[in-house]
Amino acid sequence: MDCRLLGFDTVDGMATAVVRVRRGEVEPARAAIACIATIDETPVRVRVRGVGGTVRSCEERYIRRPLETPEERTVAFEDSEQRAFVRQQRVAVCTDSGFAGATDFDIE
Repeated sequence: MDCRLLGFDTVDGMATAVVRVRRGEVEPARAAIACIATIDETPVRVRVRGVGGTVRSCEERYIRRPLETPEERTVAFEDSEQRAFVRQQRVAVCTDSGFAGATDFDIE
């Protein structure tokens, strides 16, 4: 089973973690996480709040981190100007068939 702790945060005695698990291994991972009883000899109660397709969707849905407001701009992509949404260094370019993921290097 491949589980990785991607993030951990504690606020007012309540801890939240993001664990990445391969598709098809969610149930075994949930069972393993449910067996955690102590961390550094401190009793804990672990609860899985939910499962999602991407780390960002899980953070937004279950941790309630604020949504990033994307910047909308026109970019050069595949030899034409396209509308795009930029969040930090991630770019979603609008194409005829949907969205294409890109980086700053792809659009300049």
